[in-house]
Amino acid sequence: MKKVVTVCPYCASGCKINLVVDNGKIVRAEAAQGKTNQGTLCLKGYYGW
Repeated sequence: MKKVVTVCPYCASGCKINLVVDNGKIVRAEAAQGKTNQGTLCLKGYYGW
């Protein structure tokens, strides 16, 4: 599995998220350390993936 850092698309805040990818498919989303989200995700960012 690998982690891909991207930006959450659900609002204009621009929170960073780590997408955990296994065999080319997104398995889960995790919070990435960033200025906006400070290592946490809102419900949209967490369950949207």
